[in-house]
Amino acid sequence: MDNAEHQISINTILTTSSQEYIAATMLHEMFHAYIRTVVNYKRFHSTYTNDILDIRDLLINAGYSGDDLSHEIMAVFIDEMIYSLQEMFPGLSGERATDLAWGGLYETSVWNSLSDAKKNNFINIGDQEKQHLPSAKGTFCQ
Repeated sequence: MDNAEHQISINTILTTSSQEYIAATMLHEMFHAYIRTVVNYKRFHSTYTNDILDIRDLLINAGYSGDDLSHEIMAVFIDEMIYSLQEMFPGLSGERATDLAWGGLYETSVWNSLSDAKKNNFINIGDQEKQHLPSAKGTFCQ
């Protein structure tokens, strides 16, 4: 893609988080940067297209914008985020990877369609791994 620069700021709370939680956070933030890069590239190459642009156009027509728009796109690709976490951490269960992948997507339409039990589980697991609670199962940095 063309020269594009995107700044990502990471919260210092990650210093006490599991490696798996940190990786999920980095994937989330890199996805934001990738979406911005694809959109910027399209501005200079009008014939360029891909799935993200197609989904983005549908969501814009449905009234989404800003970070809400990016998060809605990420929710569509949740399986890819889960797969990526499991590739990085082969011992990470699909359930745990799913719990972590949903972090930061709590305001999406897909999130709103989930049962309260699933939502609460995703939030609780994320909090365990983010805050290094005794129930956390991730690997913590020394």
